[in-house]
Amino acid sequence: MSTLNSHGSTNTRDELKYIDLESKSIPKLLISYSITTFMGLFLSSIYSITDALFVGHGLGIDALGAISAVLPFTIIQGAISATIGGGASVIISRLIGAKDYKKSGEIVVNSTVFFWLVSIIISVVGLVFIDELVIVLGVADNLYDYARRYLIIILIGNVFSTGFSSIMRAEGKMVYSLFQWIIPISINICLDATFVFGMGMSVEGVAWATVISQVFGFVMSAFYFIRISKFDYKGARLSVNNILNITKNGLPSLLQQAIISATLIALNWVMVTVGGSNMQTVFGILNKLFMLGIVPVVAITQALQPIAGYNYGAGNGSRVKAVLNWSIFISLIMSFLSLGIYECIPSYLIRIFTDDYLVIEECVYALKIIATSLPLLFLPSVVGAIAQSIGKKVLAIFMFASNYIFVPPLAILIFNLCGQPYMWYSFVIAGAIASVMSISPLMHVYKALRRC
Repeated sequence: MSTLNSHGSTNTRDELKYIDLESKSIPKLLISYSITTFMGLFLSSIYSITDALFVGHGLGIDALGAISAVLPFTIIQGAISATIGGGASVIISRLIGAKDYKKSGEIVVNSTVFFWLVSIIISVVGLVFIDELVIVLGVADNLYDYARRYLIIILIGNVFSTGFSSIMRAEGKMVYSLFQWIIPISINICLDATFVFGMGMSVEGVAWATVISQVFGFVMSAFYFIRISKFDYKGARLSVNNILNITKNGLPSLLQQAIISATLIALNWVMVTVGGSNMQTVFGILNKLFMLGIVPVVAITQALQPIAGYNYGAGNGSRVKAVLNWSIFISLIMSFLSLGIYECIPSYLIRIFTDDYLVIEECVYALKIIATSLPLLFLPSVVGAIAQSIGKKVLAIFMFASNYIFVPPLAILIFNLCGQPYMWYSFVIAGAIASVMSISPLMHVYKALRRC
């Protein structure tokens, strides 16, 4: 039986997608969802690398270091989107599994208004305390001016910094969610080239390219939710309970991103203390490549959530367990594939960013060490994602945090005991600790699924 959306059209095709979530082969379903998610994340990482290429070769190594040092703030910016959009998508996945489309529409309305409110507050506070913000981020003194000028423009465009693609994925619109990534990122890359090389702009050009592309993403999102989405928005009301529920479900994502950001800030301070702005630039390059290396695992964890959330809401624990098993297997393979690439061609990858011989030499040495942590990081991420999908919020927070919180103290400890060249092993040791810590929570999740 088809249903009517707020525009009066039938949802038979959408119902077929939900039947797929209930009955389609788990490996095929997970891979199909992962491919579209992977393409969006991969393109986002390629954009980040291309952005750095334009900055490094067009504006110089100091500009590249400054923008890399601001990354913790952009992660927090993304964390707000991930918290609200991710929290809403977890709820919506369950609601769709229970065939409640009206409540789903109300969650979309509440999440959108909530995001705008939080973004405006962050922008105003950030602009008022811009100097203090740059200092807190741990930006080296000779990179300060570049970072400040870049960050001001990013704050101005903060309200456009999400398109809620996670909600689109929860609704089963994987292709549109992919284009929600592809089109703005492609625009960003083109504008980077135009502003930096064509018009000779400095970091302001890079920042405006980012903001303009975000505006395009915002327009695409508005069109989707107004004209394409099947959700029923009639009678939707703003509710404190809805907002609290969205926040609670998205809290693991917020804490995960906040911990990543805090880790990067701490490492920024460590790098500046150890080797000044040059070492901070090295870390910025390594971080971009590392983020690219974990894209396959992130794609798997994002793809499993709507599948697991829907089937958990429908009371089908065996399919949730199958999603978990296949996610672990595929993530393991992809982690070793990323490791192989980084071990085989590190110098070619580093030369994308700079021609500076000393920077290349240090980056190659560090990358080959850090890359060995990739096969150790996927299990906590998968366990955290499945825990979030089935409502185990505390467990999800614990798992997401475990991959990152040990890196800064280990880096400081190893630096003091063994010296700077060995400091990079902190990533490997931290990954090993997190992987071991995830085994008991994994058993806890399996036990919970047997009762579903």
